[in-house]
Amino acid sequence: MKAPIVVAIAALSLACTAVYPELKTPLRPLVGQQVIDPPPREVRWLSFLGAEVPPQTRDGRKWDALGGSKPDPYAILFLDGVEVLRTPAEANTLAPTWRGAPAGNFRIADGTRLRVELWDHNPMHDHPIGVKELSNPDEYLDDDGALLLETDSGAHVRLSFGAAHGFYGLGFVYELRTTEPFVTSVFGESPAAKAGLKRGDELVAVGGKPTKGMSASELQSVLNTPHKDGLAVSVRHADKSRVDLVLRDGAVYPLRTEQ
Repeated sequence: MKAPIVVAIAALSLACTAVYPELKTPLRPLVGQQVIDPPPREVRWLSFLGAEVPPQTRDGRKWDALGGSKPDPYAILFLDGVEVLRTPAEANTLAPTWRGAPAGNFRIADGTRLRVELWDHNPMHDHPIGVKELSNPDEYLDDDGALLLETDSGAHVRLSFGAAHGFYGLGFVYELRTTEPFVTSVFGESPAAKAGLKRGDELVAVGGKPTKGMSASELQSVLNTPHKDGLAVSVRHADKSRVDLVLRDGAVYPLRTEQ
């Protein structure tokens, strides 16, 4: 009698931990002079552009005790105390550029606290080079529209602080659970969000056709094809209410935290 019980429990466990592949509606790069709705002012593109480190600390010590005469700097950006960007360490330099470092769109609302930390990487223990905190980035913009920050050690750090980078599309992610598709995430700045699509919504019908029994390829074909006059979608919300929406491709500004 124990064997059937064990099998049943194992089957239930597998069912509870089932993972369905997520499918993304495409984000297309802007082409030429394609015009889209501008991003909200508070959504900004942030990335570290480089730094200038004094050859010595203010009390005359070398930055690097091991591995070279110069530091191996890396930078970290915090928004309201949460780390959002970290560069790799760049070896033996006073002027790191961190090419290829992570970057992305971030929401910088009024009063958001930015904190930039500059560190020297060492095999045993990393050492702080400098730190800068601010809550009004506009006060630190240089002539090129980038943030130029002087840390408490005299080191300078430069970050891009431009308009958000945009794409063209619908702006949501979904998964096909056995036979029904469900929305798993919606980019906050997207046509899908503006139309009222929400995480957890079931896509009951797309383009006038029920989704139940649709294959993943069928569903992708419909959702991935641009629709000049919009795509009719029937949605069942988590509270079981059902609404009809029209999704139109437009500007999508995905936040780094959404990707």
